Amino acid sequence: IERQNKDPAMLQVLPETTGSHRFDADWFRRVAAWPGVAFVMPETRSIASQVDLFADGAPAPVRVDLQPTAQGDPLLAGVAPPPDGRLLLTRRAAQQLRVVAGQTVTLALERERGGTVERATLPLVVAAVLPVTQQDGTAALCGLALLEDIQSWRDGNTVARLGPQGNGEAPRSGVYPRFRAYAPSIQEVAGLAARMEAEGISVYTRAREIASTLGLQRNLRAVLAMVAVIAGAGAGVALIAMQISAVQRKRREYALLQLVGHGRGWLMALPCLAASATALLGALLAFGVYLGA
Repeated sequence: IERQNKDPAMLQVLPETTGSHRFDADWFRRVAAWPGVAFVMPETRSIASQVDLFADGAPAPVRVDLQPTAQGDPLLAGVAPPPDGRLLLTRRAAQQLRVVAGQTVTLALERERGGTVERATLPLVVAAVLPVTQQDGTAALCGLALLEDIQSWRDGNTVARLGPQGNGEAPRSGVYPRFRAYAPSIQEVAGLAARMEAEGISVYTRAREIASTLGLQRNLRAVLAMVAVIAGAGAGVALIAMQISAVQRKRREYALLQLVGHGRGWLMALPCLAASATALLGALLAFGVYLGA
């Protein structure tokens, strides 16, 4: 469970199909405030996510899946989100491009407008290379603004940093067809998915793998509970038998104490105190062994 809670893919909730759904800024603010949401990020259409990257040391361009990111994204793995003009590469993408943090790659785009093929390039600095544990595909993370620019450019609009060609600058709509959402833990993925479904959004999660893990947890807890009950019962019986035996061995001493004037309650308290001291020392010893284990 600890390993899966550190795996963003296990915590992810994605829309299965966009359909007629469009998600605006108000929707993202509302969802981000839900108690079962650790992070939510808007995404542009897939037309903007597949791009080619070039590097001086790479023998060929590498097609990567470009994803938007921001502070708090589980995919960052503690790495700072890249500012505009920079991106983060997965380990596989960095190896294929033969680049490291601080080097520059070139993003190449192509579109057809008015029967003419137009091309644009944009240099981007590699801010960092992500740990392989977070994402093992050929992907890159960047700011949402870059993906919006790519989408607008491929729609035929003019984008200043991609060249003067186009049908004019298009205003930012602030409405997105897709999103990435993450639950804080695998135990909360089902609840987040159910809440999305209640809003009419069909979502995809790793529900089967999560159910298998949580089922194993329940079974292990049941087995450990049975072992604990049996061990506790055995310890209780052993402690009772030991105390009864101790009282029987000291019957003569207790009789003499009664003869010299000690009351019945005081005599009953002696073995009870001895049993409590034994149980306390045993519990402390068991807890010490547990911490060591």
